[in-house]
Amino acid sequence: MVPRGGPRPKSDAAIVVCCDGAYDPVSDVAVWAWVAWYGNFVTRAYGPAELRDSNAAEYAALMAAIRWLLKSGYSNETIEVFSDNDVCICHLLRSETRNRWHDPTQARDLLGRFRALTIRWVSRAWNKDADALARKAIKMAREGALTGTEIHSYWRGW
Repeated sequence: MVPRGGPRPKSDAAIVVCCDGAYDPVSDVAVWAWVAWYGNFVTRAYGPAELRDSNAAEYAALMAAIRWLLKSGYSNETIEVFSDNDVCICHLLRSETRNRWHDPTQARDLLGRFRALTIRWVSRAWNKDADALARKAIKMAREGALTGTEIHSYWRGW
């Protein structure tokens, strides 16, 4: 049974991150979003994606989350990153370039800095928080209200 919202995928990792991206071809805006759980501490982030297509937005979400994990000093933690886009996961883990939005050298360099980071596919039903955040960001982008990256952290109490 899938929870109705706010669930994080089941994982034994210390840090769990769910990523999502969105692209609106009508207004030609793309965004990325991710949600990270570290115990009861939750961080949510979203921002504009440079390249305008849905896979590029999903890939931007994965890369933004990985960069944040490094900048936050979590490279020695056990981490699981989830995405509902298997194309992006495959590209991130591949060594060759097949499109304009994937830099395999940069991806290998970033992933190589972690002690224990895995990237997995998750169904949309388990990626609801990241999906909702991406939908919020795409709405803001359409309205011209998304000017840069936003990161918010909070403690999820008892």
